[in-house]
Amino acid sequence: MAEFIGFELKEFDTALLTANYQSIGSVLLKAAKRFQVFNNSDVDVYLSVEGVDADMRIPARKDLDVYAIDADFRQSEGSYALRAGKKLKIKQVTAPAAGSVIVHMFT
Repeated sequence: MAEFIGFELKEFDTALLTANYQSIGSVLLKAAKRFQVFNNSDVDVYLSVEGVDADMRIPARKDLDVYAIDADFRQSEGSYALRAGKKLKIKQVTAPAAGSVIVHMFT
């Protein structure tokens, strides 16, 4: 993970995808006000915050810019997409393929 002021980068090799949720990098050090997801693989993937339900389905070769998911993931004093201490989790929709999923977190 590379870390810059106000920015965290997380990457997951989609060849390692399974039917179970796996963490994309480590926990967020600061709340993310926004995050961008780039799915550079040949398969759709599910992203989740709690690792139970699929919060988002990211199509193959697509990107997504998220400012807030819903009230469960916002801090009470502000509108954050993800709270500090949370991790994004990923799992396959179909069989794993070559490529990667890259997440830019803006804190």
